[in-house]
Amino acid sequence: MKKTVFIALVIFLFPIFMVCSANAYQLFTDRSSFEAAVTNMLIEDFESYALSGTTSSGALPQIDFDFFSVSSSPNAVKVIDVNPFAYSHNTTVGGEQYLYLDTDIGNQGSVVNFFNFNSSINFLAFDYTYHPAWNSNLTVDVESNSFILTDVNSVGEGFWGYICDDSFSTVQIDFGNISGYGIDEVAFGSSNPVPEPSTMLLIGSGLLGLVLFKRKFKKQAFGE
Repeated sequence: MKKTVFIALVIFLFPIFMVCSANAYQLFTDRSSFEAAVTNMLIEDFESYALSGTTSSGALPQIDFDFFSVSSSPNAVKVIDVNPFAYSHNTTVGGEQYLYLDTDIGNQGSVVNFFNFNSSINFLAFDYTYHPAWNSNLTVDVESNSFILTDVNSVGEGFWGYICDDSFSTVQIDFGNISGYGIDEVAFGSSNPVPEPSTMLLIGSGLLGLVLFKRKFKKQAFGE
């Protein structure tokens, strides 16, 4: 009986494992949808830090924030309050400051930034801003996955959100051909994402099937 029930369990739960494997991560281009899918979220808006650098000078190799650090090679890390600068700008309601990633030596291209979190997370999101003429250049690498960010809109704004089954602590962003860009409202944390309706349906179907199988087996065993 135990062997039969185990086989039934594998049969009914197999689709669930397939769904998890095929959907190891979820991507979002809308903040509201992203925030509805996570819990225990923290947000960094860069408003509480001293300004560092200007639009044309003072880029640092690294800045340490409360929950993560941002590094760059060559130096390209700044916190500024110029709104806007080449379309880069603050996106915090009532705020002024934002993370600005730009070298002091003109359009460098292929500059790489690293976001290193103090502890593991399984979701991350942020607003990004830059000149619309530079679209299709920012690339994000996380957990051996590479994503080209969606083009910004006419005012230079875009949003990227990522939820993964596994935890991670390092994210890499490649400038591509972009001269500089802004990052703000960085949302991150570690939680179990809210299951999608299709996943819940599969779970419910599998468990219901298992219950019905056990009832049928019990009736046959006792001659009911």
